Amino acid sequence: MRRAPLLAALLPLMAGIALGGSVCSLQPAVGLWAMVVTGAIAAIVVVASERGQGRVKVVLRSSFNIFLTLMFASVGLLLATLDQPHLRPDHYSHHCQPEATLLLCLSETPHTTARSLRAVAQVEGVATDTGLTDTRGRMLLYFKPDTLSRALRCGDRIVARVRPQLPPSADSLSRYNRRLYLLRHGVTHQTYVASGACRRVGERRLTLRSRAEDLRAQFLLKLRDGGLSPSHSAVAEALILGWRDDLDPQTTVLYRNAGIAHLLCVSGLHVGLVAAALTWLLWFIGRRRWQRALRGVLVVAGVWAFALLSGLAPSTVRASLMCTAFILTDILGLRTSAYNTLSFAALCMLIAKPLLLFDIGFQLSFAAVAGIVAGTSALKQVTTIRNALLYRVVQLFVVTTSAQLATLPFTLYHFHQFPTYFLVANMTVVPLASVLLVAALAVLVAGDWMVVGSLCQWVLQTLLTAVDTLLSVVGSWPHAVLTVDNFPLWAAATLAMAVVALLVVANMTGRRRLAT
Repeated sequence: MRRAPLLAALLPLMAGIALGGSVCSLQPAVGLWAMVVTGAIAAIVVVASERGQGRVKVVLRSSFNIFLTLMFASVGLLLATLDQPHLRPDHYSHHCQPEATLLLCLSETPHTTARSLRAVAQVEGVATDTGLTDTRGRMLLYFKPDTLSRALRCGDRIVARVRPQLPPSADSLSRYNRRLYLLRHGVTHQTYVASGACRRVGERRLTLRSRAEDLRAQFLLKLRDGGLSPSHSAVAEALILGWRDDLDPQTTVLYRNAGIAHLLCVSGLHVGLVAAALTWLLWFIGRRRWQRALRGVLVVAGVWAFALLSGLAPSTVRASLMCTAFILTDILGLRTSAYNTLSFAALCMLIAKPLLLFDIGFQLSFAAVAGIVAGTSALKQVTTIRNALLYRVVQLFVVTTSAQLATLPFTLYHFHQFPTYFLVANMTVVPLASVLLVAALAVLVAGDWMVVGSLCQWVLQTLLTAVDTLLSVVGSWPHAVLTVDNFPLWAAATLAMAVVALLVVANMTGRRRLAT
């Protein structure tokens, strides 16, 4: 904890958020009073610790650390409780009737599902006998595909006559509780909007998110008209724009069974590749402090431009924040560990949106990065490889294995399966991911140029064909996916502790070897 003091604050904060998010009926006053009481006791202990001597002083310091931990847990409990949308007095659920007329603002462009269009919207008002009551809260909408619904975009405002309903909860045959999942994402109700039951009103609300969605829509049209096959165009859309609506189920299963499904959503890997490519392209700036600062600022700007290009998807924003934290640490010359920087990024995100802790993408992202940091740290301490190429191969093996190992408890708990041959796909396809990303971006930028655009399309088409062939071969091997039907929470927690212990032992062993 000395090398990562922010981790000592992050862990109890996460524990408090987990408690507040799980016990949804807990009143905010409980967390507030717990925070006040523990804070007061901690302040008293601080004063008393200055007067203690010897063993008494050590006991007082230990007591202060305990009370400080309880205070961070209380803060997490309070934040998570206050973040429950239905506890707010201006939430639309307190004003809705079984059938209500709502003023809605779309938070995203509607996505295509098997039988309808789906979008999340902000409920800005509820029509009552006395007029329009201003409200807050998010609702999941399902539209019948028609001319109006297909033309809707992020930021559009509509008036709809609907029947809000609670999402389905978990049944006896499934542990997946959709109601709880949506609640933790701020959505309390869902409804079906029939054809002719809504109309567009007012001016479109232009926000950074809506402008990003418009930009992504333009690039989507450009990719679809880029001469690629439909399946490869869908993969390219997911690779650089985070748009997965056009992916066919067969392609999704192919990537998931090979253990590289993370390539189909813009996340930490893509943001890291963009940051690495920009750093390499800006090598000429120099190594002085102000030059490193300039390069860092340009890289951060490029990373957020890529996030804007991908429509500011939550996974992209999360990865961009993490990348920004690491780059700013280097710019400011702070001598801190990667764990401390990672904890800082997580603290900022959880304080801003506490229930993000329950998001699967958040859990996988931070677990993977923490595993990679621990694995590469152990590798640097124990390796004696001098050949640069061989070292890169070993490093890729360690990074892949560490990330897969760190995310194993989460994948088994949430998805109940494990890709057996993940090393084969990750050791071959992931190194090509940077080339795929550059080729796809080149198709967007230079697709209109006859010679250059055709060359970029051919390169991208060839690479995607090779990847499909490789994944088909890997998927045809026996026992390509191991399925675990029942993996309860206690088993996931036990496995997580075992993984943490293994990575800690690997790092401690490396330090002892360096010491000798």
